[in-house]
Amino acid sequence: MNRFADEYEEIAANMPSEEERISEYNEVLLDRLDYIMPGLLEEEDFDGWMVIGRENNEDPIISTLLPGSLYGASRITAFLFTKNNRFVLSPYGSQMSDYYESAWKVEGGDIFDSIGKLLMDLRVKTLGVDYSENFALADGITHSLFESLRKQLSGQVNLVSAENIAINWLQTRTDREIEIYRHLDRIAHIIIRNAFSRENILSGMTTTRDVELILKRLASDIGLRTWFGPDVDFQRRGVEDPRSTGVVEEGDLLHCDFGFICNGLATDTQQMFYLKRKSRSSIPEGLQDVVSRTNEVQDILARNFIEGISGNELLRVSLKDAAERDLDATIYSHPVGYHGHGAGPIIGLWNNQEEIKGTGDLKIRNSTCFAIELNNRSPVTSWSGQPVYGFLEETVAFRNNEIDYLDGRQEELFLI
Repeated sequence: MNRFADEYEEIAANMPSEEERISEYNEVLLDRLDYIMPGLLEEEDFDGWMVIGRENNEDPIISTLLPGSLYGASRITAFLFTKNNRFVLSPYGSQMSDYYESAWKVEGGDIFDSIGKLLMDLRVKTLGVDYSENFALADGITHSLFESLRKQLSGQVNLVSAENIAINWLQTRTDREIEIYRHLDRIAHIIIRNAFSRENILSGMTTTRDVELILKRLASDIGLRTWFGPDVDFQRRGVEDPRSTGVVEEGDLLHCDFGFICNGLATDTQQMFYLKRKSRSSIPEGLQDVVSRTNEVQDILARNFIEGISGNELLRVSLKDAAERDLDATIYSHPVGYHGHGAGPIIGLWNNQEEIKGTGDLKIRNSTCFAIELNNRSPVTSWSGQPVYGFLEETVAFRNNEIDYLDGRQEELFLI
């Protein structure tokens, strides 16, 4: 009996309608504009921040500023934020009146003329725009739009990088968003546990690709969009490759990496399963330790997670602490939010356990969310000392110097 199938059906029956989804999204957007944006603007030296994009080639931040019923920039769309005002310049500006003051209409002529006049009226002397050498998500203004702004402003307004506010807008979460995340994390866990069941996995017949498609279908059937893969692989006694794919067999240690986007928030989760041999009633000695030793690495990283520490320093001290406990750890954690690989400080890469220029230099901030993604390699006696990897990843919130596992974490090897 797969109780997670029943829980999945309950979730499916209670998924919000499109109208309800848009309503919730818009309430969150208004909260963010009212309570997050003013504080971010206070941190900056410039007089205003402009996010501008062209249809079909948009700044990635534009989608985070649009109400839920609008799906992209039309023609050219621009948002302007100052410490006291927020404006939109768009053919659909009148449809955003609950969120922004509309400062341009199509019949008003060239949009850049209106931008220039608005900036002069507001006495904006320094304008932040989205260009960045190190951060793709803060590098959204195209060359042609930058040049059009520069020519229009004729040196009267100084254009500077809005890198910091762009990153912080994307990574900062309200309390309500974190509670939404808690529900999404539960959905992720139920989908994974539902997929990894005897109803879906038959030794000698089911392939890792089959399970990937099951995960994808379980997500799409309830209106969720996976943002990668998903990926499923296995480790097998006597096989060196820790990310093997193909037909699964009894005795395999299975692993999945699964993430979806729902109403503007992305999840990222990895869990591990043992496909039990019918001839055995227990897990082979040492395999359970693979998970518990990886939990130790999670605990070390969580203890070192403090506001103001850089991603690079957090990586360094955590690897040092892990080595002192004889853990063979690799840490590659990252922010999540509007994007699965979100804006904010990177804490290692799977192929780089040294300092990471730019993204690793960013400092941990309060009210942010991360995918605590890492692994630990442990020799397993019952597998003739073969090194076995514990691959774990959980979506967490960081508030008040504490890591919150939103729907708990895997602390034992799950049996199939």
